[in-house]
Amino acid sequence: MSQEIDILSRITTDFAALRDAEKKVAELIFADIEFVTEASIGEIAQRAGVSDASVTRFARAIGCTNVRDLKTRLTRALAAGRRFIQEATPEDSSSVVYDIATQTLALNRELLAQADVAGAVEQLDKARQILVFGAGAVPAFSAKSFSSV
Repeated sequence: MSQEIDILSRITTDFAALRDAEKKVAELIFADIEFVTEASIGEIAQRAGVSDASVTRFARAIGCTNVRDLKTRLTRALAAGRRFIQEATPEDSSSVVYDIATQTLALNRELLAQADVAGAVEQLDKARQILVFGAGAVPAFSAKSFSSV
């Protein structure tokens, strides 16, 4: 099962390649995603300080078919984010944390291309030296573990 990169990650990844007007739309999305999911093209354009056409071009530039598709994907991203913001009671807090971690790991497993992992392993295997950096107790433990490899 293949999972496409979520729309917010896509916007972040493609941000540098966007035109100035399109960047304004992206910035509005990150500032007020709920507004964008509920507003008309004209309202989005007015609030971002761009033309209606720029909103449509932005949607296409990040891989959406149109503004409706963009709003649908943003709504899904918003709903997915809300799934991970749950009220936990003292009785269920550990199970909620476990469930969230499990869901996140499962999603990342789906996004991880095995060919990319194999390529990374091959590059690491060919390397003369691998440097490991970190801060705190866990990286210190990891550095000690890696030193014996």
